[in-house]
Amino acid sequence: MELMLNINKTYMDKKSILTNISYPTVTADIIADAIRSGILSFEDALNTGEFERTKQKAVKDLLLMYQKEDNDFQSSNTLKLLENFLIIIQIVNIRIKLIKKFVI
Repeated sequence: MELMLNINKTYMDKKSILTNISYPTVTADIIADAIRSGILSFEDALNTGEFERTKQKAVKDLLLMYQKEDNDFQSSNTLKLLENFLIIIQIVNIRIKLIKKFVI
């Protein structure tokens, strides 16, 4: 089977990736993106018998990097929400103090 040289990862389905996994045009990025999007699993790629060790390592490294980025993003969102919550609490406390000052 001949692989078109200008193939774009957005047009590659599971069968295309697995059939052509040994070709340089099926990059670690394409495989990692397919794994992340649920198109295929790492085991699917391994089971082809054509998934080179260097490409395996590159895919694993990319998946770890993506996971770290996802975790960092989630943490930053969580921290931002916490900061916003603390600001609201501070505002409420200031208002309570003002109310107490004028009521008492």
